[in-house]
Formats: sequence, C-alpha cells, structure tokens
Amino acid sequence: MLVFAFLGMGNGSLFQLVPLRWPTTTAIAGSMIGEIGALGGGFIPNAMGLSKQYTGSFSTGFIAFAIFACGAFLILRIAQRNWTRSWVGKGGKALSEVHHIHANAAYDEKSA
Repeated sequence: MLVFAFLGMGNGSLFQLVPLRWPTTTAIAGSMIGEIGALGGGFIPNAMGLSKQYTGSFSTGFIAFAIFACGAFLILRIAQRNWTRSWVGKGGKALSEVHHIHANAAYDEKSA
C-alpha cells in the first residue's frame, strides 16, 4: 500500500507541474503524458512475457527495465537544468512570464 501511495503522489505532482511548464498547451501535454503511461502499461507486460519465454526467467526483463529507467533518469536529470530555468524562479516559485526554450534558438538568432 505504501508503494501505491507514493505512486499516487508522483502522479499528482506530475499533473500539477504540467500547467506551469506548458501553460498554453496544457491539454495536449496532459494527453500525451496519459498516452505514454498507457503505452508503458501495455508494453511492460508483453516485454516481461517475452523475457520469460526466451530466457526462462523474468530477471532479464527486470534488469533491462532497470537499465532503461536509470538511463531515462540520467537524461531527464541533465535536461531538467534548462527546463526548470525557463519556468521556475528563485525559491521554487513559478515565473509569471514563461520563457520558452526553442531547439532552433541559436539558428534563429543567426538568421535574424
């Protein structure tokens, strides 16, 4: 039950942050997050079944997902530095004016 409580807290905090990060496209971002969750909910059981079928154990599947989760965590940890600067101010308070970060910002500045 404790694990479910922590999962619920993580889910709640995720959807509270969506309007802060994407204020003009909150509905789109929320639906994309839901779709990714649904995809994971269907993908993981199938992958674990394949792990059991081909290796005779679920441990290969658990190890593969643990490696994937660690990789995803590292990528998000690095990427969050730029993300949070664009919408979080000092003391962790949301900025009143969101500064959008564009992938082509350097290109746009050179071409202007």
